[in-house]
Amino acid sequence: MRRINSRPRVVLLASDLQALDGVAGEHGLRQAHPAKLVLGVRRSDALLAAEFAVEVELAVAEGALARSEERRRLVADSGERVDRLARQRLADSADLATE
Repeated sequence: MRRINSRPRVVLLASDLQALDGVAGEHGLRQAHPAKLVLGVRRSDALLAAEFAVEVELAVAEGALARSEERRRLVADSGERVDRLARQRLADSADLATE
């Protein structure tokens, strides 16, 4: 059961937060679980912490969107290359048939 007067906190969950160790300094973050980071927040900073959490969510979403768009572009580019190759092979086989 959570206390009503408990201190605000920000909880970051990810598949692996160890990527942040370099930012945290020589000893890293020393979190109990590599996928969960809990940051205590002063009550006076609760709104700033909420803004930080929203900015992190936005950055993650923008990164996912950029990766998705890049994958889509790569698939489209490879499809165009396959189409060009197929047309070239058809043209080559037609040239061989007429010789």
